[in-house]
Amino acid sequence: MVLNAEANGQEGPTKPYELYKFPGTRYALVLPNGAFKKQSYGTVIKNEQTGSAIGVVTEVSGSFDSSAALFLNEKRIGNDTLLSKSDYIENGYKTRIFKLQKRELSASNGLQNTKQLQWMMLYGNDSLSILLGAFCKDSAGSEKDEIERALRSFIYLNDRPIDKSDALDFAVNTQNTGLFLADIVWQNGALYNTSKKPFGSSENDSISVLILLMPFPDDWENRKELLQRKIDLTPVADSLKLIDQRDWTINGMQAFEAITSNQKNGVVWVNYETRIYLKEKHYLIQGSSKKDKEKSIAIFRKLAASFKLK
Repeated sequence: MVLNAEANGQEGPTKPYELYKFPGTRYALVLPNGAFKKQSYGTVIKNEQTGSAIGVVTEVSGSFDSSAALFLNEKRIGNDTLLSKSDYIENGYKTRIFKLQKRELSASNGLQNTKQLQWMMLYGNDSLSILLGAFCKDSAGSEKDEIERALRSFIYLNDRPIDKSDALDFAVNTQNTGLFLADIVWQNGALYNTSKKPFGSSENDSISVLILLMPFPDDWENRKELLQRKIDLTPVADSLKLIDQRDWTINGMQAFEAITSNQKNGVVWVNYETRIYLKEKHYLIQGSSKKDKEKSIAIFRKLAASFKLK
């Protein structure tokens, strides 16, 4: 079932069979019946009552066929049982869906000690590939059909104007830092960069910052001991050294900052880390640069100090 892209344009799930547009993206699908709601990370919807979830895992600039060979072929499903496989083409986009029964379950999604169904879906064309995932209890009854219907309704709104930052549940001020939002990463993460050249390439001499939501509490009481342990366990070749550390407050939120340096291939890097502690989760702000140390630290601190929840 595919709805016209001009259907109900609200940004949040409110009614069954509403076309839900993931904020900050060009992704949309028909919501499953039930209590599915947007999570704090923008590309996932979850039923808090049952633990079931649907989300976009990643988007890559590459053909459907090459991505299918990489992500979705029967040789890569491991010990899981492939229950069904479907391929179809609609409106110029190819879709492949694998339905699996998981044999090894993780406690991280709240479905431990149960049989679990998982869907892996690839959607794309000659230049774009989008990988989605979903899971629920094998005993979920009609919800299994609802999830599959939702996956099959997925569409890419090619002409939709977007602001990537809308997908995030936090905001930072990049003004006068040279940083821009380069990419949204899984689980409410954002990569900020000062260069449009590929991150990690030999030509990229950028300052970069990664902000991640860590969906579990951190150990505030042992924060300094944990930092020292990280330094002690770093291989000698990387020679991680502590420059500075401090407790501070960011917009009323408790935070811990650590600045270190290390050497890679004869180049000295400065590393920045601030953890913002909330009751049941924390945010991790990580920066790295091989440019002017003092200038880079000032940029990292300015960005971190502007952090706020929406």
